[in-house]
Amino acid sequence: MTHRLARLLVLSVIGLLVSMLGGACHRAQTNSGGNNGGVSESTPKNTPGASDNKGAGAAVNPDQTAAPEGAMIMWSEGDVTLRRQGAAAFAPIVDKDWFNSGDTLQIGNTSFAHVLCTDRGVCALGVGTYTTCCTPSCALEAPMMRRIGAPDTGLIVKKSELSPADAKMLNESETKIRSLGLGQVTTQFLITNLYSNWKLEEANQQLDILSNQLSRPEAKQELKQLYSPITQKTGDMHLRFNRVDDAKKLYLMNLTSSSQTNNLKETAAAHAGLAQAFKQSGDTDQAVQHFEVAKDIYVKQGETRAAATTEKQIVETKATKRFDRATLPRSRSHHKNSGSR
Repeated sequence: MTHRLARLLVLSVIGLLVSMLGGACHRAQTNSGGNNGGVSESTPKNTPGASDNKGAGAAVNPDQTAAPEGAMIMWSEGDVTLRRQGAAAFAPIVDKDWFNSGDTLQIGNTSFAHVLCTDRGVCALGVGTYTTCCTPSCALEAPMMRRIGAPDTGLIVKKSELSPADAKMLNESETKIRSLGLGQVTTQFLITNLYSNWKLEEANQQLDILSNQLSRPEAKQELKQLYSPITQKTGDMHLRFNRVDDAKKLYLMNLTSSSQTNNLKETAAAHAGLAQAFKQSGDTDQAVQHFEVAKDIYVKQGETRAAATTEKQIVETKATKRFDRATLPRSRSHHKNSGSR
């Protein structure tokens, strides 16, 4: 096992097999199922775009940790199965699905899957068994972030203001996404996510298009298990561009949907999103209320990491409220003294 992992690391570094499984996700340390955690030493011939991944590693941030909320399985072909946390057996993935933390993904011979790491990009996974995705070693087909070393001022810019090198990279990622043929809403979500991560002003127009699509019944038919996670992520993108009211609409839509299906994890995520939206708009009381509901659900579900993170957000939000109240009397006093002169 040590020799095999060392070999995978060398192959990943020299970039000869960018689409192999070891470069896309973290391999399970224990064998399970018929695949036995096997490693494919060459990219499956039927993996789309496997030969077009040159230089994709330049978009990887080596300090980025694995995404704790899981990953989106956008498309799979062949023998691809998923075992949910706590389940005894693997079940075939027949369409789009959500890979949660604690689940195990298994990909058989001559099979593959496209997995979206929202803040990283689209990865093509080959043969193997996985317990987590979106790790720093993820080999990207369509990067969502700028190259390492690219200046990041935090400011929103127009596409026309990008450097020639950045504009080329953005266009290549967008072209690759559109070539995957993942469906109208799925493709629009990926393009919007790309623009959002690049902090482009044009992301506002893409958000308008995506939000309109998500409001239609066809969106649920296309996205299936990914409808709620994509709706949630779209709300997050609205907040990134200070579109608070639009974000609230999507979180409330998710809250209604998750309540009807009794999906507690999605309910908690919707409350957490609403809390962020209210906090951003300055309504700390409403923010704390929604954070507390989310935390209670996480605690009951045994999601200790999420519960701890939410508790930290509650403390920070309450501290913001106390600071605002502490500064208000001084402002009024200053105003009164100024008027008496």
